Amino acid sequence: MAPFDFERDGKLPSSSNGSSSFGSSSFGDYSITEETSLLSSESKPVSPTYQSTEATEDDVSDIDAGIQDEKKMGKSVLGILSLLMIGVFVGSADSTLVLATTDTIASEFGSLGLGSWLSTSYLLSMCAFQPLMGKLSDIYGRKIVLIVGYANFAIGSLLCGVGETLGVVILGRVICGLGAASMTLIVSLVITDLVPLLKVAFWRSYMNVVMTIGRAAGGPIGGLLADSIGWRWSFAGQAPLLVIAIIVVYFFLPNTKKSSPTSLSAPPDKYSRLKRIDFVGSVLLAAAIVILLGALSLAGQSLAPLHPIILGSVAGSIVLFVLFGVWEVKFAHEPVFPPGLLIQRDIITPYTIVALLLGAQYAVIFFIPLYPSKFRISLNESVALAGTRMFPAVLGNTLGGLFGGLLIARTGYYKTITIFGSALGVLCYLVLILRWTGNTGWLETCEIVPGGFGLGICLSSAFIALTSGLEHKKGDEEVGGKGKAQSKDMASATSGFFVMIPLGLILGIAVASSVQVGTNQVLLTDALKGFDGAEAILDAVSTDVNRIWELEEPLRTIVVDCYVQSFRWGFGVSLVSATIATVLSIFIREYPLRK
Repeated sequence: MAPFDFERDGKLPSSSNGSSSFGSSSFGDYSITEETSLLSSESKPVSPTYQSTEATEDDVSDIDAGIQDEKKMGKSVLGILSLLMIGVFVGSADSTLVLATTDTIASEFGSLGLGSWLSTSYLLSMCAFQPLMGKLSDIYGRKIVLIVGYANFAIGSLLCGVGETLGVVILGRVICGLGAASMTLIVSLVITDLVPLLKVAFWRSYMNVVMTIGRAAGGPIGGLLADSIGWRWSFAGQAPLLVIAIIVVYFFLPNTKKSSPTSLSAPPDKYSRLKRIDFVGSVLLAAAIVILLGALSLAGQSLAPLHPIILGSVAGSIVLFVLFGVWEVKFAHEPVFPPGLLIQRDIITPYTIVALLLGAQYAVIFFIPLYPSKFRISLNESVALAGTRMFPAVLGNTLGGLFGGLLIARTGYYKTITIFGSALGVLCYLVLILRWTGNTGWLETCEIVPGGFGLGICLSSAFIALTSGLEHKKGDEEVGGKGKAQSKDMASATSGFFVMIPLGLILGIAVASSVQVGTNQVLLTDALKGFDGAEAILDAVSTDVNRIWELEEPLRTIVVDCYVQSFRWGFGVSLVSATIATVLSIFIREYPLRK
């Protein structure tokens, strides 16, 4: 055996007869076995003999072979990921495309107050179905789940493009969310299937680049289409790209995961896989998530925060979460999401950090094409030009994701950069509150780059903190003789991580939007006192942003100033979220990464 082989394969060397070298060891001319007394009077000191440890030609060949294998693996992973990038790009571009055209779509239907549901309905659907998609990919394989996800996204996009009412468009967004529930999740699972943990952040950084390019392109593309041939084509045009993605994945993507039943008693008939799906748990979890987040989205916008519908919905969601936990613990054969994961510090800490930071940034991004420093209100920019203002944030995401992934792959450490990334968010949102005062130019717009950079770092480092914690737990159980019990939770925990992404977006947008809308109503009501038709003006500018430019001076300036002030309060929500995330980052546990 070549020297140090046990370090490469993670196993201790064995003697020639197959027993552990700790069972029979030889030092010089004297043999010690497990049955030899260490205090034997016959024991005599002897001088140990030493062997040269110079590398042999075989050792060098082994090293060269290992290097070649690593290069082949890298090319293989790169090839597989390339197949998945069409879907990643479309899904990422869609998120900012919708944000850039929300006011245009909602105003066309005369329902500006309901415009946020174009994003919220999509994210609710994604949240509801993501845990199920992780489990289905374990049962049926990654490939088929991804193809079905692409198909659902294409159908939803077409429905949005032909919808004649806002309700139909929102229904299309729900179907898109169902498709998106598997798209990014499956790519991350494929990466964890194929590469060592130390390299996961490195390969995910490439995926993050494509995601960021998509987000950067989505806003300008959506705005350009809305200003030229109409917003409907920004949705319908996604369908052909997804058809191409389906064809490519069907013919070229290997099925990297298809687990066997966890119990030998699982029925051997052709419906055995179907019987492994936790339908009851999936329905309970989806209903609890949708009701809770739906209530939070309504609070402060369509309904008062303490409205009976809001309070009843929150109470109902709590009951459903409790029922879900009881079912998963007591009755589910293969839980869709084991509740015990949520009490593990190594899992809940990365979850919460990601949700808080994403909510903080997307609250700001949600405001950019609609009002604040309000580019369209204070400067009256076109939809396309206002959409380009989102680019600095997503540029920061790209650079931060690359930096974080490469640094983790090089050093093996992830806690310090998580703290650093979160703190950058705090600095960024504090600057926005102090400096974004209305007539915000491109120089001021670039002040959102640090927040995006910090988020990009934390998306990489938090995912590694999660998977590292799972690997550490699995290692402890193997040492304890309990087998690989934790490995089956990787897909569930990863799907939970991706649930936190839309969850954070919904909470961030909902809370910040509620604060902004409520503050704006108070400011406008006070500022318009004494003007004729104040109530009609308030109603008009609250439902259609374009009505602001129909006002005469000084009314126009008064309304714009109220909007600008209200969005500074919205930025305050982002500041609080980033501050909490920074504090939580201190409590991340850091483990050595497996090479």
